Amino acid sequence: MLAYSGKGKFVVEPLDLNAMIRDMTNMLTVSVSKKAVLRYKFSKHLPTVEADATQLRQVIINLVINASEAIEDQSGVISISTGIMECDQDYLGGISSEESLSPGPYVFIEVSDTGRGMTRSSRQSSRDADWGCPRFSESCAVTAAQQK
Repeated sequence: MLAYSGKGKFVVEPLDLNAMIRDMTNMLTVSVSKKAVLRYKFSKHLPTVEADATQLRQVIINLVINASEAIEDQSGVISISTGIMECDQDYLGGISSEESLSPGPYVFIEVSDTGRGMTRSSRQSSRDADWGCPRFSESCAVTAAQQK
């Protein structure tokens, strides 16, 4: 929050995403429903990325908590995977970013769940400019880190 308000600083450093997520395993496990199972699929030979570890951890925690809430009171699976994706200009043109992104390989983190998904009306609401997260503790973020 401080970094976004201009009163704090981002600490951008080379990160091994697979190692960072492995280090978060215990915290993620206690953050989800007891009926949810966490599964991990890490890409081999994933390059490091330049990112702020604190901010990235928060995004991952929020996505996993959102996935757990999507499963509701049912049994389900939350999958966390990493990988590399080749992104062309058409794909990158659809990403909202303050800086211009160049085509090429990008590292990604994907969080998916077996919840029932969003209804048509909730998908439409998520596109509204004033739509926000239901609780202050949640944040919504899209991040991209280009391979170095």
